[in-house]
Amino acid sequence: MDTMIPPEQGGFHVLPDAEIERLELLALASAALIAHAERLAELEQGPGQERRAA
Repeated sequence: MDTMIPPEQGGFHVLPDAEIERLELLALASAALIAHAERLAELEQGPGQERRAA
């Protein structure tokens, strides 16, 4: 069993451009889904609040 820990390499790990683009698209899709879910929640609560007020 190898118990040697590899030495830390200096510098930063740079992601490939394709991975950065994938992460950016994932962030945009997540933001769109969250906004859509919030809008649906507002629409669901709207009629219920009007009924309670009446």
